[in-house]
Amino acid sequence: MLLSELGFMVYSLIKKNRMRLEYRVLWLIQAAAIGAYYLASPRGMGFQWFFLLVFMVALIALGILGVIRYTRKKDEKPFKNGGVIGRAIGKCLLWLFVMVPLLIFPPYKDPKTTGSYTIANKVYTWTDESRVETLDDSGEHRNVTVTFYYPAEAKEGDKFPLILFSHGAFGFEKSNYSSYAELVSNGYVVCSLSHTYQAFFTEEADGTTKIVNSGFIQEAIDATNGVYSSSLEDEYALTRKWMEVRMGDANFVLDTIEKNCAEGTDEIFKMIDLEHIGAYGHSMGGATAEALGRQREEIDAVIVLDGTFLGDYTGVENGIYQFNTDAYPKPLLNVMAMDHYNNNYKPSEEDAHAYVNFYTVEHADLAKNVVIEGTGHMNLTDLPLFSPTLAGMLGTGERDGREVIEITNDVVREWFDAYVKEDGVRTPPIKNIY
Repeated sequence: MLLSELGFMVYSLIKKNRMRLEYRVLWLIQAAAIGAYYLASPRGMGFQWFFLLVFMVALIALGILGVIRYTRKKDEKPFKNGGVIGRAIGKCLLWLFVMVPLLIFPPYKDPKTTGSYTIANKVYTWTDESRVETLDDSGEHRNVTVTFYYPAEAKEGDKFPLILFSHGAFGFEKSNYSSYAELVSNGYVVCSLSHTYQAFFTEEADGTTKIVNSGFIQEAIDATNGVYSSSLEDEYALTRKWMEVRMGDANFVLDTIEKNCAEGTDEIFKMIDLEHIGAYGHSMGGATAEALGRQREEIDAVIVLDGTFLGDYTGVENGIYQFNTDAYPKPLLNVMAMDHYNNNYKPSEEDAHAYVNFYTVEHADLAKNVVIEGTGHMNLTDLPLFSPTLAGMLGTGERDGREVIEITNDVVREWFDAYVKEDGVRTPPIKNIY
């Protein structure tokens, strides 16, 4: 589109003609090109298309009106180089403005699923009467929003294992949507939690949107930038505060699901098999899943996607973190991005267990570390598909993003198939390094 504007400008300058009619026709051609690109794009209508589609409608209207006016009124304005150049520059800037959302969030195809079911979803917002919201000053009880993803073809009487998912800090409930789709296609119900005010945004069931708490953002930035590195006690207190909110949400949601399943008042809860439950999450969501596996007997297996096991910190002594020494009681899969592994692996004997994840995995009843080469933190979410630009800013490796997502989703399904759906009767074919 920019080239068409610049090319038309050069042509108009050479011909010393404003090309009034031709320019209106160009608008109609550009509008048709937008429409064709939209129809050919894989994901259809989304927020990133809004400005561009509005611009398309404007081009059609202005183009048609311009042609009509041209046939009725003679163009008597003199030709000026500055006018032609200014018009082209203005139009190019307008194109850049309307295209920015689409450039940041380009259309993409979802990874293919391996199962036979298609995905449907339903959103609930539940109020936890036992907790007052601590991340705003409303004084109201805390709301927790969950989205259930389930097999659209489910029939009456069908039962499916339940998988809980918890997103990372500043994430949102669809951060790993492709893995939900993969699980659902193979006969699972996935419940994705939105941790209100720790999520980038939460859209509640009634349409209310709540954005991330600014204080939480600052705390996380400070922790990332090493503000608390000189005082592990302060860092430990901060992570405990974060995890208190997370675990309150996770336990409340699981309690509510069990209550609704017992009552059987909604079709979704009638299809959940409470005898088979797994939990996983990304980053701080992985920490939440790992801690939930220790607390709740009904959890059969856990997966952590590039998260630190914050729940296994028990305190700080002599400037050193102390870890939970009880053997982890559930099958635990610790999937790490390469940069995470490299930053925490200590080859010397005395530091071999200095990182909580490695300590917990080594002392678990059944656990496994998996490292995906050429990856960064955000590679273990769908963000490299949804927005390669933002994912790159937040941390990805040189590995192809779609390839990593497909590997991750396959590993997640294999682990839950073996230890949730099939009760551990086989060892899943999962490698240590991908």
